[in-house]
Amino acid sequence: MARPLVVGIDPATNTGICEGRVGETPTLSAQRFRVSRKDKIEDIFGRATHHFADYFRTLTPDVVAVEHPVRITAGYGNAATDALKFGLYGVITGIVKAKGYTLLTPEIATWRKFFLNHGRMAKLEAKQAAMQRCAWLKWDAPTIDAAEAAGIWSWGCSQIDPKHAHRIEPLFARVSP
Repeated sequence: MARPLVVGIDPATNTGICEGRVGETPTLSAQRFRVSRKDKIEDIFGRATHHFADYFRTLTPDVVAVEHPVRITAGYGNAATDALKFGLYGVITGIVKAKGYTLLTPEIATWRKFFLNHGRMAKLEAKQAAMQRCAWLKWDAPTIDAAEAAGIWSWGCSQIDPKHAHRIEPLFARVSP
């Protein structure tokens, strides 16, 4: 019997996607939804809807883990950024639920604590750490967004099949970090 198929998604204008069966090496990719600075938010949502509706037309995952967005704190963003993050989250999770797939929505600190061993890292430090963790695991991460999706995927695998999920602690590494 095949192990569960898990998809991890880090929603953003350049969305990270990680898919694979629990315990196997995942495939990491990124999909850009903002193609021009002149794009309106509706253009971005339209591209995301088209992409994920098509993506899930042929793929039938056992679990989809999508990072739950957090509200930007004062001084670090704006209403447009929040609308974009929550809108992409809504587009993706809406399609997942409409298809009837199991949905998990970890907060950033949750999957980072699991994958990076630290849930409260500064944003840029955490992004670099995700890239380093993927390199350490020998997972080919083409972008930082894909590396973060790998962390979400890894957390999702541990939720659905902890016995067969990758152990990411340094003790279980194939090589030293």
